[in-house]
Amino acid sequence: MFKASIAQFLVKNQSEVFGNIVQAFHGIDQTTTNDAWIGEIDIMQQVLQPWRNEDAYIFFEYDIPR
Repeated sequence: MFKASIAQFLVKNQSEVFGNIVQAFHGIDQTTTNDAWIGEIDIMQQVLQPWRNEDAYIFFEYDIPR
């Protein structure tokens, strides 16, 4: 699981966010899964830029069944 304010999330290194997600994952992580998560983090950091000063939070907490 990863949770942070939007401001904190936007300045975090993608590897740090990814590491938190991987640690909480209960399945078998595959290269395609890892690539998808890294891509998602990158997209979210770009898309959330306009809200960087908002009092809001982002959470990544899920398992994807295979």
